[in-house]
Amino acid sequence: MTSTGLEREVHAALRLFQRLAGRVAVFFGVSVLVFCVIHAAPGDPSLSVGVERVESADAPTDAARARFRAEHLLDAPLWRQYLHYFGPFDLSPRGHVWFGGSGESPWGGLVCFDFGHEFQRPTVDVGEELLRRLAVTAPLSGLAILFAYALAIPLGVACARRRGSGFDRWVSTGLLALFSVPAYWAALLAMLVFGPRGLDWLPVLGLADKDVARFDGFERALDLAQHALLPVAVLTYGGLAYVARQTRAAMIEALESDYVRAARSRGLSEARIVWRHAFANAVFPLLTLAGSLLPALVGGSVLVESIFELPGVGRYAYEGFLRRDYNVVMATTLVSAAMTLVGLALSDALYARCDPRFATEADSRSSDSLSAAEARRA
Repeated sequence: MTSTGLEREVHAALRLFQRLAGRVAVFFGVSVLVFCVIHAAPGDPSLSVGVERVESADAPTDAARARFRAEHLLDAPLWRQYLHYFGPFDLSPRGHVWFGGSGESPWGGLVCFDFGHEFQRPTVDVGEELLRRLAVTAPLSGLAILFAYALAIPLGVACARRRGSGFDRWVSTGLLALFSVPAYWAALLAMLVFGPRGLDWLPVLGLADKDVARFDGFERALDLAQHALLPVAVLTYGGLAYVARQTRAAMIEALESDYVRAARSRGLSEARIVWRHAFANAVFPLLTLAGSLLPALVGGSVLVESIFELPGVGRYAYEGFLRRDYNVVMATTLVSAAMTLVGLALSDALYARCDPRFATEADSRSSDSLSAAEARRA
């Protein structure tokens, strides 16, 4: 490898490191902000959770609450609580001996991928429970994204090709109305229409029938599909409407460009012009949306999973808010933040895959300096 090639590799590695460091810093900032906000909210978790676990017949309630607060460091300064949550040292009474603990559990915290335990159910590890619930939320959100793009892209392209027609006006109005419908209202309406109180076509609660243990493989798959149909539809329609409108706007701009007019003058077919030339350049805004759609769906699943009683991350976050369980709220919020950062990273990768110029755009100055150095050596 030449010195110039080595320098380019070094610059590429430095760019990658800068991006990773920036995202780690953002994640750290989000954790600090969320931690301060939830602790600044009025109320005391010891008033609603954990007291029954530590209270005995001969112990007054105030003493039980004091023990609960001391066990979870709720009586410590906020900075100490955050350092305990962030890790890697456990600062609780059972924590590291360096900080006055018993040494029973010296390590822990976010750095060690330890989200702590639930306040109300101290035997439940928040990280393990979160993984179990992600197995429900991730497939539902993934299907919603897949269906949203599969339906929105052809619909947006069709509206752009028929701009100003009756079809375009009716579809655009329908998409705007669909985008304006709140998710909780759509979920309740779907339950009333298709549930037992309406047409009785689909189950509306949970992800499995109460007798699912007696079903064979095909019946179980069919039962799961029936239970997931309404939640996926409610999660899909908002993203479908938004992506379709963005696709229409991007395609209208692309179809009015000079390179499309040049393609038409060469006698190319309309289908090739639309998909090979116009859509290939209109796809970049959709890549940005793809990076932010997954965390948006996870956030929107709070209401949808609560209404349909699905054991997912959204419902877990909602239950954590009701119980004022700081560990649950922090874990679910940070997972959503991590998904946002991962989505942005995937958007960058897709941009670089679709347009190699994007990968080198941020390093234009370095490239210019390398070219100048080569010219001097020549």
